[in-house]
Amino acid sequence: MRYCWNNRSSEKILTRYQTARTNSALIKPGDIFLLQKTPNDWIHTGIVTAVHADTIETIEGNTNSGGSHNGNAVMDKIRNYKQSKLDFFSIESLV
Repeated sequence: MRYCWNNRSSEKILTRYQTARTNSALIKPGDIFLLQKTPNDWIHTGIVTAVHADTIETIEGNTNSGGSHNGNAVMDKIRNYKQSKLDFFSIESLV
């Protein structure tokens, strides 16, 4: 498993889905989710707007009401992050 590290501290900026599923406190509004195809390849992304017990609310582009990751709209979505391979990228420690 590969992680990215902030040069100013030892804080991770990439949280893998296995870790996020067990610690929702690591996911914050403003984080970017990455839908994983393979451990080092992602096929879709969006911005987290809210975090709940098992779900996140997001804003996503290139999607549609059918859930495509290659659609023609920008939409609000609700995703169950505990049942999906969603990694999370946070820029909080970089700003």
